[in-house]
Amino acid sequence: MRYRNSIGRLHTNGLTADWLSDKGNANLIYPSCYIKHEEMKLHSYEKIKNKFGIDSNEFQYYDRVFNYCRENGVVRFEQKLKSRYLQRENLCYWGLSDFSKLEKLQEEFCGMYKKLSVNKIELETIAEQLISQGVVDSLRKANTTAFYAMRWASGDDLSDLSIATFKRHRANLRKIGIDIANPCDTEKFQAVQVISCEQIIVRPFKAPDFYQYPSNLRFVA
Repeated sequence: MRYRNSIGRLHTNGLTADWLSDKGNANLIYPSCYIKHEEMKLHSYEKIKNKFGIDSNEFQYYDRVFNYCRENGVVRFEQKLKSRYLQRENLCYWGLSDFSKLEKLQEEFCGMYKKLSVNKIELETIAEQLISQGVVDSLRKANTTAFYAMRWASGDDLSDLSIATFKRHRANLRKIGIDIANPCDTEKFQAVQVISCEQIIVRPFKAPDFYQYPSNLRFVA
């Protein structure tokens, strides 16, 4: 999904998405979304535990915030504004510039999820089904049987297998609903099965009552 003419990119860890130009740059704005508790775990969790101790008030509070984010699936929508953008939009002067346009910018970014239907889908390959259903007891055996299933689905002749080998793999596959003794119906055959599909409800985040806001961001009378 595009945002401000930038292309969305999912990081290989599956925990962060960001938006870059066609050339892979972020010249004015660098937007990103990431799983908050994973970011806390990566950058601060061990540091705070080691610095203050596992029984300290500081770590206990941090751990409480960490668990709240993990249990509620908190995702942070973040935009880093480059100096060129701030200068162009006349936003360089703290207390003097009109920052209301930043609120509109962030609302547009955070509102992207409304255009999407977010689902959690669990899939299983043939090999994974053989293991999860207890048909075989090792990944090697599962992969071997799955290999013959894919050969069968591709229309290969399995007559090169011995009768005993063919019967063994056929028996395994029949337990997950595949019979390699019959011609493959390519319109119905699925190499990957959908195990479950769960809709994820996305809603604005509300900080817990115990959360302590930074003192430097509070208004002073």
